[in-house]
Parts: sequence; C-alpha cells; structure tokens
Amino acid sequence: MKRLLLLVIILQSVFAFGQKASNNLVGKYKNKSFWSFYNTSLEFDGKGTAILDEKEYYDYFERNDTIYVLAGGDGVFLEKKNGNELKGFSRKVKKSTFIGRRL
Repeated sequence: MKRLLLLVIILQSVFAFGQKASNNLVGKYKNKSFWSFYNTSLEFDGKGTAILDEKEYYDYFERNDTIYVLAGGDGVFLEKKNGNELKGFSRKVKKSTFIGRRL
C-alpha cells in the first residue's frame, strides 16, 4: 500500500510540474553535416507539421528541448542547442546539425 501511494505521488508530481508538449516551432533548418539520412532541410510550420527534405510531410511535437518528428517507423529526434541550432540524436540524424532561420 505504501508503494502504491508513493507511486501515485510521484506520478502526480511529474504530471503537475512537467512541461507540456507543444508544436509551435517555426523555421527552416539546413543540414550542415555531410553524413545524414536527411541531407537538405527540415521545415517546421508551427502547426504540428514538419517538412523533411522539402517533400515529405510529417507530424511533430516538442517537449522541453527535444523535438520529435513522427517519420514512419523510425522517428527523428532533435535537441535544441544555442538558439537556432538543432542537433540530431536518433538513428537517421545521429551526427547531423541543422542551422536554422525563422520564417
């Protein structure tokens, strides 16, 4: 019973103080890395749609400093760095850095 109560308290604190997911990122990001599955660009419209390589449309959301693009079976996971820079850490964009500009 004590463990259940502790689990409930922990889950409540996580949900109460955790940052909510959003999809308000806007801008076009160009890949400056040579080796990557997505070679050219990522574009975010601020309404939950990401355009990869200027042709493929996917949904995305961001939570904390991480952006999750729901691209087929493998997602594309990016971390925000230094304002206008995104660093990839999923399999498809592991060594990629995207430099962006606001639209």
